[in-house]
Amino acid sequence: MQTQHFDIAQVMARMWVKQHTDPNEVAKALRYLRDHKSGPRFFHYLRTVVDEGRAVVRSGRTLDYYRQIEQVCQQHLSPYRDDPETMAKILGWAVRLMRYYRAEPSLVPPKAPPTPRPETEKQPPPVPPTERPRRIQDLEVGMVLTGTVRRLQPYGAFVDIGVGRDGLVHISELADRRVGRVEEVVSVGAKVTVRVKEVDVGRNRIGLSMKGMEQ
Repeated sequence: MQTQHFDIAQVMARMWVKQHTDPNEVAKALRYLRDHKSGPRFFHYLRTVVDEGRAVVRSGRTLDYYRQIEQVCQQHLSPYRDDPETMAKILGWAVRLMRYYRAEPSLVPPKAPPTPRPETEKQPPPVPPTERPRRIQDLEVGMVLTGTVRRLQPYGAFVDIGVGRDGLVHISELADRRVGRVEEVVSVGAKVTVRVKEVDVGRNRIGLSMKGMEQ
């Protein structure tokens, strides 16, 4: 929806720039909308300015601007007349885009705001002590466990998760950022929360990850 509103603002801005409408006058109309927070009142205001002519504005040129503003707003903002917040958002983007298009065509216009992403799922809680796996055969990929760092190597940290075999948290899995040295993140004896990334029972190997885990 955000992208759709931004696209409308782009169309409006291009129309006004083509008509040589003053962006400062559009900004004044925007201020009126933000102050009164009413779509119907905003359109009534524009119509009043156009109808009253020189009794309201200072010059015929300004009156032309308001005719252009009313025309474009009626065409593109009417569907949102009951949603003044969205109208103000679209009109605000349009003013910014007008200034980009008018001032320097070579400038890259501002991008549409990213569509809000749904909140990421919270990490599952660690397996309770009463249900913790006791053997490597009991481990499942995705399982979240607490453990103790037993030793460090340049390539990662070995963590005791209580299954008789330490699991390896590779240096690339220690954090969501790039880690230069293992010691930047963990130390021997530290309690950590890990996720089981892979299990190789035949080779007696356990791969763990601390990415996305709250420590």
